[in-house]
Amino acid sequence: MFKQDLIRNAFASVDRALRAASVAEIGGFRPPVDSLTSWFGGHFSMRRDEPWPSNEHGPLIPLLQVLVTDLPDVPPPLRPFALIQVFIDNSELPLDLPASSGSGWLLKTYDTLQGLAPQPCPPSANLLRPFPVQWRLSPADAPSWDDAWGHDRSHDAFVELEDAIDLFHDRYKGLHRTKVGGWPSWIQSSFPGGRDFVMQITSEEKPRWMAGDNGNLYIFHEDGQWRLVWDCY
Repeated sequence: MFKQDLIRNAFASVDRALRAASVAEIGGFRPPVDSLTSWFGGHFSMRRDEPWPSNEHGPLIPLLQVLVTDLPDVPPPLRPFALIQVFIDNSELPLDLPASSGSGWLLKTYDTLQGLAPQPCPPSANLLRPFPVQWRLSPADAPSWDDAWGHDRSHDAFVELEDAIDLFHDRYKGLHRTKVGGWPSWIQSSFPGGRDFVMQITSEEKPRWMAGDNGNLYIFHEDGQWRLVWDCY
């Protein structure tokens, strides 16, 4: 097979794997009148009778709250819920990966917004600058090099081309942003396993949030469980 045929067939395969993603725009606009919306770093809403999530290190940091109706595209695992919240340990990221929800981080879900109102963050967890989030649709988020091929051996001839990686990255940029849906934008190599990717939370300058050395958190939903991995530079 000629080189151009290898390239065309490989790119056609990746094109079929493109996914829609909801990309976060953090701050830069007036806070909404209704504060029960998507937020990064605080202004989380809860029922007044429920305690703030905590672990052995104390109250968890409020990282990302997602109002599901705000999302232009909703991944299947989030469709049963009205509100999603991600909390993180206030002193260290989980090291035993993938980490299930409750092991150094927490993903909370609410089926309804009824009875929810913004609750004050405990001082020891109030470490970030809260910003409201708006979401824009990116219709064609691309997989990373590792995720593009997976266990598919039918494109080995393309992968072995001397300039294959350069050709791939010239065409597929990926979204290295906080996003819901799409593909994980790995900094290091992809994490092995058959997890279903749900969202990515990147280090963000405005809220003053950093995962390791300018890293990313990746949240998956597998066998009814929420799991997290992360990487950094």
